[in-house]
Amino acid sequence: MIFTSAFYGAVGIWPSRDNIQTVADPNTYEDVLLANLLGGEIQLGHRIGECDFELVRKTCREGDGLILKADRPITPIDPCYLEGGVVGYTESSHNGITWYYVLSLPSAGYLPEFCPQDLGGKGRWAVYHHDSRQVSIVDATSPIALQRDAKHEYFILAPLFENEVTVFGDVEKFVTMAEKRISSVEALPKGVRVEVVSGQAHSPIVVGYSPRRPSKVAAGEKELNEVSSRKRLSISKEGWFWDDGTKLWYVKMDFEDVTEMASRSFSIFP
Repeated sequence: MIFTSAFYGAVGIWPSRDNIQTVADPNTYEDVLLANLLGGEIQLGHRIGECDFELVRKTCREGDGLILKADRPITPIDPCYLEGGVVGYTESSHNGITWYYVLSLPSAGYLPEFCPQDLGGKGRWAVYHHDSRQVSIVDATSPIALQRDAKHEYFILAPLFENEVTVFGDVEKFVTMAEKRISSVEALPKGVRVEVVSGQAHSPIVVGYSPRRPSKVAAGEKELNEVSSRKRLSISKEGWFWDDGTKLWYVKMDFEDVTEMASRSFSIFP
């Protein structure tokens, strides 16, 4: 499907796959993830009430159920055509800056590695492993090793700004930087400004990278309070947290007072 998706995308069609059994299929996670990266319908096939709603929730926005998708359908990276691997990628762009999503399915075709340059990337990149939540910093030509025995591996590649800060987006979703969730990202002289779309049903936690503890996080004119842990942030209305071990920052804004989908922005300063 990753290979045929290249043909559909070339003529402007969002492809989809057939029914997914989210509670009975051993490949459910990969099926839903790939369906989301194809960009078409998320087709489910089971009795009412038997759906794995937490898994399906990774594909859509709370409150209105809008599917969050990339800018185009997933396609193979060039080395796949030469070496027979199955590693696909797609992207989201904001203000002329591109973020990449990379999915490896080694049981269908193994590639030992890829690099940001294979995707068209230049400069330095922060690589977020979606399952392990670990981050590495690489150059465009640096190889990123892939596991032969993994069922799948899924990566978010974010461009590292000059101030060494970047944004991965809403990592509870598969398409973390979808424009209907993260509507804008702007690199500031001393920080990064991020605009988030959400509604009353849910206040998402936006995740990014900074090698140093941020000096300040502000939502508009209001400075947000730092909390003690990621867990504490999840039960707070708003705030931020920086993990010294992973160098990941987490920011949450309060959307409880909005009646429809709205956009709100925050700025983070290293």
